[in-house]
Amino acid sequence: LNLLLLTQSETEAKLLTRCQLAKELLRHDFPRSYLSNWVCLVESESGRSTSKSMQLPNQSVSYGLFQINSKNWCRKGRRGGICNIKCEEFLNDEISDDSRCAMQI
Repeated sequence: LNLLLLTQSETEAKLLTRCQLAKELLRHDFPRSYLSNWVCLVESESGRSTSKSMQLPNQSVSYGLFQINSKNWCRKGRRGGICNIKCEEFLNDEISDDSRCAMQI
């Protein structure tokens, strides 16, 4: 069972190259003039991995490419937070929802 779960999470996650990330950000309406800032932020926060999650000392968790935090922006297991989304939605390779929320932050 563990092997199956590991395989499933690997197929849903992506490690984007810098070029792939830049193209995806442009496709999701990030301003070209700030593109280098966003690429730098994503590299620093998640290493360009769509599946990264990190437990923080305050018991909140940061999720996905942009490391969006569960304290204010999303809710674990249900829709909620300022972005009105389940935090787990930030862990797949579809970054539309991640992008919308990141632009609100």
